[in-house]
Amino acid sequence: MFDRIAFNSKGQPCIRHTAIPVSLILQRFAKGESSDQVLGNYPELCQEDLKQALRYAAAHIQDRPHQ
Repeated sequence: MFDRIAFNSKGQPCIRHTAIPVSLILQRFAKGESSDQVLGNYPELCQEDLKQALRYAAAHIQDRPHQ
């Protein structure tokens, strides 16, 4: 399901074959950057990497108990 997500040595989810954490992608979107801007800043990524990062984050938030 998340074939583009891997984990770094600290256990953080990253985009496969990069050192780019999923959290960094989320932060960029939270700052208002568009997909094109994120891809322009990180040319090693593709559109599917961004989509999967968002799906991964959504799935893991959904799995957490509500506080």
